Amino acid sequence: MGTPSSSPSQSFSSSASGSPSTSTSASATPSASPSVERDEEQVVTLAEAKAMLHVSGTDHDARIDALIDAATSRAQNYQVRKYITQTCVSYFDAWPLVIRPRWSPLVQVTSIQYIDGGGVLQTLAADRYDVDTDREPGRVVPAYNCSWPSIRGDMNGIIVTYTAGYGSDADDVPPEFRHAILLMVYDWFFNPDREGDLPRSAQALLGFERMGGV
Repeated sequence: MGTPSSSPSQSFSSSASGSPSTSTSASATPSASPSVERDEEQVVTLAEAKAMLHVSGTDHDARIDALIDAATSRAQNYQVRKYITQTCVSYFDAWPLVIRPRWSPLVQVTSIQYIDGGGVLQTLAADRYDVDTDREPGRVVPAYNCSWPSIRGDMNGIIVTYTAGYGSDADDVPPEFRHAILLMVYDWFFNPDREGDLPRSAQALLGFERMGGV
């Protein structure tokens, strides 16, 4: 998902920093729309939500499922975090001094691609940059004695593909985040006019780990 929609043939050349890079013969600028895989597992299960709501039967299952998805998205966007580990993509127009991928917690950087001065899509060799996953938000900087390579200056011409999240299972997600989602589902289920709003009880649980300003 982190590559342009076209599928050009690949060749190997040297990057501007002198280290081998994978190049793609394409002058088209990659799509500006960030691409993110949807969670394969819900952070909160339907059974957990129904227990919270004291709902039995299956009449409301579809609505509760939709509320779980909406509440999870609301919580993640509020915190600027991904809960279930997934692939994300961040785009940049120019090299920042320090690359800070949008979503936390950063697990690893899969690739850094850029359109060089000749309009060729390159993949920066992994030994040309260092990744810090211990600090939040995660950060990426040039390796020792290296610098970011020259670029042509295309809009969204730098593409950072990475994974972010706490793990592959709902149990890996901090329990206070999961409870906040349940609180949102509860509030929205009984108060449809407030759907989308962040209840104060949920905000209190999510606020301490909110990244913000990233």
